[in-house]
Amino acid sequence: MSYFLFRPMEVVKQLPVEFRWEFTRRHPYYLQFWQPAREFHEQPSSDEAIRALQEAALLILVAVNVAQNFSPPDPRSEFAMLGADVIGSAWEGGAVAPAMIRTLAHMLLLTLPKEERAQLGRLLTESAAWELSDTTQMGSFHQRLASLPGDVWKSFPTAPIVSINLQAPQRAIAEAIETLVRRWKQEQGITETRRRDDKLDEYLTVWDLREGWADGTYDGTREKQFHEIAEQLRVPLPTIQGRYKAAFKNLAGHDYQPELWIRLFGPIKLSRLNDPVGRSRLALYRPWRTRNRRPVSESVLLPGRRDRDAPRFLESAGITRSEIGLVDLQLDVQDLIKRGQTDDQIRQTLDPDRELPHELLADVIADLRSRQ
Repeated sequence: MSYFLFRPMEVVKQLPVEFRWEFTRRHPYYLQFWQPAREFHEQPSSDEAIRALQEAALLILVAVNVAQNFSPPDPRSEFAMLGADVIGSAWEGGAVAPAMIRTLAHMLLLTLPKEERAQLGRLLTESAAWELSDTTQMGSFHQRLASLPGDVWKSFPTAPIVSINLQAPQRAIAEAIETLVRRWKQEQGITETRRRDDKLDEYLTVWDLREGWADGTYDGTREKQFHEIAEQLRVPLPTIQGRYKAAFKNLAGHDYQPELWIRLFGPIKLSRLNDPVGRSRLALYRPWRTRNRRPVSESVLLPGRRDRDAPRFLESAGITRSEIGLVDLQLDVQDLIKRGQTDDQIRQTLDPDRELPHELLADVIADLRSRQ
């Protein structure tokens, strides 16, 4: 399993539901293992070896955040073809969703110690002898549950589950939820991020042209080099490369590295080099290893600079920002420059709350204006 590249759940949760599916169905693991996993859901094989393969396929899909109780759709299926119950369209913008009964049961299994699980299990088993309409008998079970001893029953789940009083004003509910979410994020060390859903289509377009994705599979004969994509889309080459890396991060859950690309795509790209149908056009010519940078002295990097002790220089040498976030910022600034906005207008549009370092945004604007 050490060879497999797991995709962190937080990467997937940041995506809108539609794009969770779009990036997942392009994942090599999904393409290789969705069929045996689906066969297990529909009718597990009676053959011991095949059944073991089906169960292994389920576990591998879990590594890329496909739920184990989820029957994988055909990767050729467009999002609009999937039912709301299949892909979880109840999510609002990928941020809020009603908790299913199964979800709550999973939480209890994960949270309750074995003694409390046994107590709850006995209550549920005994209550199964009665219908929900038998209010007297069911009421007695509720009373027994309320009187169970132990602090565990008075604790709160670690997951952000809330009880909402729908009789309260909607504004009061929203303000209370905002306060709770802020507190939970601080407690778990989750930083607030800016999600640019409008860029995801652009990322996928570049990805599909580069990797040859079409009709639910990768066709190596359709692969294009970056400069070909830049000419076709009439977008600068650095922007194309940035969009490709952003797509890789959403698909794989990790920043792009040639070594990671080989681990993911080697089995499906290199195995077809002798296949005249769908053979990879670029697999043998693309980098397979991260380039080692030759050490360069500071005097070469900063010729003639005398203010090396200035705080700004030390900050720039010691702080690195998210590559994907910086790419997004550059794309936004570039677009606003083309629209004729002044520097002050760009700052007001992109950073109205002044959350970004002033020097960073000023440098990005100045650099892109010089290129323009």
